[in-house]
Amino acid sequence: MKAVIDTSAVISLTLTGILRQSMQVVTLTIPDEVQSELKELGKYADAEGHAAHDALTFFRTGQQQLLPVKNKKHIESLISADVHHGEAACVCLCIEQRIPLLIMDDVDAAYALAGKAQARGIRIRISIAVIMELLKKGSITRDRTRALIRTMLKRRRWESSILEVLAQTYLDALR
Repeated sequence: MKAVIDTSAVISLTLTGILRQSMQVVTLTIPDEVQSELKELGKYADAEGHAAHDALTFFRTGQQQLLPVKNKKHIESLISADVHHGEAACVCLCIEQRIPLLIMDDVDAAYALAGKAQARGIRIRISIAVIMELLKKGSITRDRTRALIRTMLKRRRWESSILEVLAQTYLDALR
């Protein structure tokens, strides 16, 4: 399975400690704009800064893809109050490379881009979907899956947000 992944989801998978393990189920691709966002985040000495630095190191190994978006004007046309350069570039890269899956944890951007993505056959999923794929492939146990989702909730500070509700849906499915 191939997917384009945005900055927020890269940070989520890295903070949860499964970015590398995700290779077992998905080939991740990031546009240059996400790499730039990760570099900017990596300047900070907090958990997300360290995660961004670790993710950049991982993407430099060449196991994943870093691709430029060819149509920069298309990126600009998607930018809004809810959609920033990174998210817009991810949708454009999905379109240009015919990658049907976009992993992003920015709910506002996902909502704003949903219609355009669906019209192009692109599904948008949150990073927990990668954890669920690892479970489906037998790479992790149900208990480990629950623990990873709970870890992601805590480390990403998703409590009392729509992402907590979505995460709870996944947890309920594991019962």
